[in-house]
Amino acid sequence: ILETSPLATAIAVDCDPVLLAMVKIALARFGNRVTLVDADMREQNWTDKLPVQQVDAAVSCSALHGLSTDDLIHVYDDMAERMPEGGMILINGDHLAYDKTERFSQRLAQAHRDRVCRRLQQSPESADRETWWKGVEREPGLQKAFAERAIRQAAATRHHGARHASQLNSLSLHTVALRNAGCSEVTTLWQHFDSRIVMGIKGRKIQDALKPVVEHVVNYWNDPTRSQEYDTD
Repeated sequence: ILETSPLATAIAVDCDPVLLAMVKIALARFGNRVTLVDADMREQNWTDKLPVQQVDAAVSCSALHGLSTDDLIHVYDDMAERMPEGGMILINGDHLAYDKTERFSQRLAQAHRDRVCRRLQQSPESADRETWWKGVEREPGLQKAFAERAIRQAAATRHHGARHASQLNSLSLHTVALRNAGCSEVTTLWQHFDSRIVMGIKGRKIQDALKPVVEHVVNYWNDPTRSQEYDTD
């Protein structure tokens, strides 16, 4: 995004000291166009740590699946509050599962994942997640960050419970959560089986859009003559 949009600035948010240390190095070439924020999205008022009151877009990739369903809904709401109406609330890239009724599609996606895993295992240059992280842990410059990470993770587990990929991390869940947060448009920009990039555009919240209708119905039946007639019938 920073490369393709030279006038854009970015706020990078994470609560993992290891990832924050790594991204500080990776994005150093962009200078003051990037602000790193150490914040846990599971905490209330985490957006208070952002350096600005309003943002135009929020982008995530392979991260929000670590949130519980309730936390995910709150994060979408939190971001929507920081965006102007008509703004792009979120672009989220992740594995968003098919619904349970889409059994054939589920089998296709699983078969594809199995095939990719077998191909990677046969490649001498590939490393699985566990092997990769063990290599990173040996980096001298990250020893302090890993020690801090262990302390934080233990505290977070006691407070929030163990992090895990939500079993409800489906496209339907994200669509409903985005709509609830105020997205008038939710669409899939790109898809390869259950790997998707989903975008939500902020409009008026459903509750706000329905408010005039609700008021009209209430006023209609609060009319003394009409309500008495209704009760009689």
